Amino acid sequence: MLFFFLFQGRLSSFVDGGVSVSHLIRTFWFGMLLFVFFQASVVGCGGEPVDTESPQESSIQDAGGEQNATVDAGDEQAQTEKTQGTEDTQGVDATGDPNQVFLEMADPVNCKAGQITEYAKQTALKRVNDIRKIHGLAPVEYNTALDKDVMEAALIIVANSTITHYPKASAACYSEAANNGSGKSNIGIKISSSDSPPDMASVSDKIDGWLRDDRNVQPGVGHRRWILNPFLKHVAFGYAYGKSPNPTKPGLPYVTGSALYVLESKTNISTISEGFVAYPYKEYPKGLWNKDTYLSFSVFYDGKSTFSNKEVDFSNANIEVKSSSKAMTVSGKTSNTKGSGLPNVMIWKVEGLQSDVKYDVSITKVMVKGQEKDYSYSFTLK
Repeated sequence: MLFFFLFQGRLSSFVDGGVSVSHLIRTFWFGMLLFVFFQASVVGCGGEPVDTESPQESSIQDAGGEQNATVDAGDEQAQTEKTQGTEDTQGVDATGDPNQVFLEMADPVNCKAGQITEYAKQTALKRVNDIRKIHGLAPVEYNTALDKDVMEAALIIVANSTITHYPKASAACYSEAANNGSGKSNIGIKISSSDSPPDMASVSDKIDGWLRDDRNVQPGVGHRRWILNPFLKHVAFGYAYGKSPNPTKPGLPYVTGSALYVLESKTNISTISEGFVAYPYKEYPKGLWNKDTYLSFSVFYDGKSTFSNKEVDFSNANIEVKSSSKAMTVSGKTSNTKGSGLPNVMIWKVEGLQSDVKYDVSITKVMVKGQEKDYSYSFTLK
């Protein structure tokens, strides 16, 4: 408020000296600009870690139509030969140290991405498949041919202490692999004041954060929709940690970058029995939701390709959520047909959800290829 007192003092002297009103107005706005500048300079200077799992989804959400959204990176045969997957979502490949995330730490000063362990990769894969299993979706496989892209996407986050799906060629540690990985992955950043490399538990936490999608600046749950995409074929996980040579927040030099490649799709899949992908669904584990999370619903009607499922209109849809004792309050309903996983989604929030209570959901008047459809399902938050 310093400018206010300065302005008051100048006001008195100006009035006494017969200064014009327009001069007073200009002086007032000058003072306001000083105040705004001062406020902006002190915001965000605290020492607490900042953890933003999913600050953007623009390039994932607007992937350029079906061609880009379903494109496979590299030769299909080479990918098949290099793919390492598992149909068993009950356990992680036990090779390696379950407590060791990094084989080689990233070096953001010299633009070296480092390496993560096979155990870390399989932990990420298992978490994705465990989540997909709850939703009745087929498991995906890990594609090691994509490791370079996701590791360099994670590195460029650390090197620049910022996050974007569209890194500039002038960015520190820019490469074509980093550009490809950034544009075709769910990405995340964590910045901290303390030197504390991520542990193995944080790998699953990253997947969970993208699923909840409650820290996304663009509501639309695009990161969730990629993980729950029925057409998802392969994933790869990248992780990097280090002291950034280009910190963007004073006192917060340590950065963790993460990337989950999600733009490898398959075509001509079997239809899923329910004809939709809902979140949350059935008995939903703790950690995969919180009170700030949007609920979501997407329609699946055509197994030909992802973008064959775009003719869905939620404009007149009604949503009812009920427990055994009462109807719940639904708010914030919105929808879009952008290309994040299934290219249709309706999201909303429900006040007062509680653990261990079964909720029945009824969604009516959804237009699918010009025909009105109704859907129902239930969920229990554990």
